[in-house]
Amino acid sequence: MLDVHPPHAATHTWRDFFIHIATICVGLLIAIVLEQAVEALHHRHEREVLVQEMRAESERNIAILRTDVDRNLEKATWNHAVMNTLQTTPPHDGMVTAVLPTHESFLPQISPSRAVWSVAKANGKVALLSEREAEIYDRLDSEAIAEALSDDPFGLRRNHQLARRRSSRPHPDPRRRDRNSQCRRLALRFISRGIKSG
Repeated sequence: MLDVHPPHAATHTWRDFFIHIATICVGLLIAIVLEQAVEALHHRHEREVLVQEMRAESERNIAILRTDVDRNLEKATWNHAVMNTLQTTPPHDGMVTAVLPTHESFLPQISPSRAVWSVAKANGKVALLSEREAEIYDRLDSEAIAEALSDDPFGLRRNHQLARRRSSRPHPDPRRRDRNSQCRRLALRFISRGIKSG
């Protein structure tokens, strides 16, 4: 709060009046500059914390995604074994009887966390990021949502989500594919820089 105090003595001349007004103006300008400097430092600190939190979440997600890839490779190996068994089993009396390879129950995939980005969008901290960084993270989040919805066996959630997106999106841009690949490369570079420095 800025307080302007009245003069202690009465002003007698125009010169005294203008000196007093100039002193008040200079004081107000100094107060405003100091307040803005403190706000800028605070926003800078909040931005650094947000980027660190997103980087930490991304590093945790890398481990989750590696586990998911390993689980998918196990499923793919088993599926290939089943296909080979079915293809190599000869028919007998018009029927094929095959013993499928055994496997332990497959563990479900774990979805990567997107909590930091979701919270940042909800509380407005996304505005602390540069436009380019916000675009990259938003694109990655959109792709994560699309990937999660593609696992829906009946496509119910996906169709609903895509219908909502189509109604809110402008006409598709023909340069979109190039921009998407650039965003992915920049995001991977950003994450890998954080892993190397951490």
